Amino acid sequence: MTVMHQIKKWYYSFQNRWNEERMQQIINLIQNLSEQDVLTLARESFQLEDDMLVSEIFEIIAFTHPNIPRLHQELIDVKCFYPHVMFRNASTETREQLIDLLLNGELDSTQTHHLMCTLAWIGDKRVIKLYHDWWQQAPIQIQGDTLTREDLSWKLKLAGWQLNTNGERQNLVWEEHYKAISAPSAEVVSEEKCSCCNEPLIILFDFDLSLPSAEFLQFPGERLRIATCFQCGFDEVFTIVDGFGNVKWSDVNQNPETNKILLSR
Repeated sequence: MTVMHQIKKWYYSFQNRWNEERMQQIINLIQNLSEQDVLTLARESFQLEDDMLVSEIFEIIAFTHPNIPRLHQELIDVKCFYPHVMFRNASTETREQLIDLLLNGELDSTQTHHLMCTLAWIGDKRVIKLYHDWWQQAPIQIQGDTLTREDLSWKLKLAGWQLNTNGERQNLVWEEHYKAISAPSAEVVSEEKCSCCNEPLIILFDFDLSLPSAEFLQFPGERLRIATCFQCGFDEVFTIVDGFGNVKWSDVNQNPETNKILLSR
């Protein structure tokens, strides 16, 4: 049985019902592959029609095999820059090749967007300066597309950072990370409702702030709950929270497009 065949067998066995054990099997399988086998898997992935599976495979490769120059080169050759995280640990040479392609190559609008997001995931000093220069000059033209400061901010936020007032990188995520544990007995439906569809908000995360592992949040109180609306399909949902587990719908939520504009400011 080939690696791809095994992955597809496991993947489609839980596609309609999440199975953490099966997903971990896929991760372990890819993690233990040789560099040549990873290249073979990547090439076979390009032949798949299931974009979601392709994305899953490449994201796993990105974290289990973070820097394979041959793979990066093959992706560049076919102008494939998604998922963006694939290039997060790219070499200096690869980064410069990507920048040169962006500034001097021939790309369509979609490729330009993905390549700029890919550079944001690299996010080193060279990329920070590049984005800062663009920010100061905005609106700018890149590959025929007009980009505003809001457009630039949105691409950076997709990679988890932004430029501060000094033109330096400011991370929007914590470097500390822990495995999320499903708690069957936990309260997952909030008493608060979405103002758009009137459905209850769903609790995504429930933090016990008294635990040492929650100290990195630097959030005062005893309990922090993060909720969202599954029904409306917002990219982002804004809520008002406190340190006692209360979560309320925020009035700044209007529609997905408005939320995107708010986040880009």
